[in-house]
Amino acid sequence: MIQIYKNSEVVAQSRNLRGLIEYARNKSDVKIVSCFPKDDDFPPRMAVSYDDGAHCIVEWRSYHIMVDWVRARRKWRESKALIQYHGADVGYFSYPGVVAGGVS
Repeated sequence: MIQIYKNSEVVAQSRNLRGLIEYARNKSDVKIVSCFPKDDDFPPRMAVSYDDGAHCIVEWRSYHIMVDWVRARRKWRESKALIQYHGADVGYFSYPGVVAGGVS
């Protein structure tokens, strides 16, 4: 279950990723999207912050599928979106040719 929080209260929830898209379309634009790879304690995860102060964190099974999903959101390209890979900021989703993995 994906839950979007604002002021410590759940303002939207969804069983799938469609809820993130609908909230961005109907309520507030996406401000920041950060993607983090798997580490020792957490699976790959995406943090989304909206212009109205709402936010959510979504866990994924695959880091690369997560990055591809975010890149496919055309409206989100205007937001500040960072790809994190092993602690390093390796680029923005809106720039073509940024590789989501294999950074040394």
